[in-house]
Order: sequence, then C-alpha cells, then structure tokens
Amino acid sequence: YIFDTILLVTVAVGIAFLLSALLRYDAHTQKRAELRQAYEVEYGVSFDIAQEDYEKLSEEERKKIDDAYALFATDTEVREIDSLIINLSLLIVVFGLLIPFVGLELLVPMAFGHGRTLGKKIFGVGIMRIDGVKISNFQLFARAILGKYTLETMLPVFLLLLLLLNVMPVASLFGLAVLAFLQVAVIMFSQQHGPIH
Repeated sequence: YIFDTILLVTVAVGIAFLLSALLRYDAHTQKRAELRQAYEVEYGVSFDIAQEDYEKLSEEERKKIDDAYALFATDTEVREIDSLIINLSLLIVVFGLLIPFVGLELLVPMAFGHGRTLGKKIFGVGIMRIDGVKISNFQLFARAILGKYTLETMLPVFLLLLLLLNVMPVASLFGLAVLAFLQVAVIMFSQQHGPIH
C-alpha cells in the first residue's frame, strides 16, 4: 500500500506539472500578479498588508486600500483570469489524479492479473473476492475508479477545494466529516474490515 501510494503520488505530481506547463498555468498567474501590481502602483497602495497593520492605518488610508481592491476585484480582465485560473486548477487536479489512477490502479492490475498493482506484485499478493474467486475487470474498475478515485480521492479533494476557496465552508466540513466517519465505520464494522473501495 505504501509503495503504491508513493508511486501514485509521484506520477500524479509529474502529470500535474506537465499539465501545468502545457496549459501555461504560470503565465496566467503571472498576468494576474502584473494586473494586481498595476492597481497597487496606480492607487499607491499595497494589497499585501497584514490585518494588524491595516487596523493601524487611518480611516482615509483604509478607504483608499478598500476602494482600490474593490476596483481590482471587479475588473473584467481580472475576473476572467481568476475564472481561468480556477478552471485550469480543477482540470489539472482532476486529470493529474485520474491518469495515474487509470494507469496504476486499473491498467497495470489488468495486465498483471489478479488485481495486482506494482506493490502487490512485488510482495506477491493479489485481490480476490471473499469467496476466493478472481476479481473481474468490472470489479477492478469499480474498485479503482468508482471507489478509490471518485469516493476516496476526488470527493474529499473537491470538498477541500471548496473549503479553501471559502465556498460553502460549513457544508464542506460536514461532507469531509461524514466521509471520514463512513470510512472509519466501514473499516471497523464491516465483515471484511476494509476501506470503502
């Protein structure tokens, strides 16, 4: 499990880096930084001010920063770039994780047979049903893509992204708590004592 996880994460980071370069993610974030700096120069303010420093400013200085930031946040070009950056981030995360899962958790086990990933192959173990029957390709797909990728990886990742972006933070925390509770409950109380997948 540890070997497979390290391999999966390594491949996922490599693919995410490659997708980031192909989609010119850094160029878009640089463009946003340039627009932000242009607003700071034009209005003579700094948006990178700590809360305690902000509170020490005079009413007039705070209003100047607030007005400049309001104009920056409503700028059409800034909004388009922000939207593009969010969409590219989601695309990189989705495919940066999907490709390694399909390759390492589905195609490799199909090639090796008996549901063996590289880690399972090294240690001479495989996957089978409770009744001792070899796992089918459909069961392998359901386990790897529907279980591991969708339920155990992408759903928590999307909930974390919503939490970090401050979109539905309470619902995100609740969803993460429910997923964690469900995973622990399945491991502790199911007959096989295994994770959801």
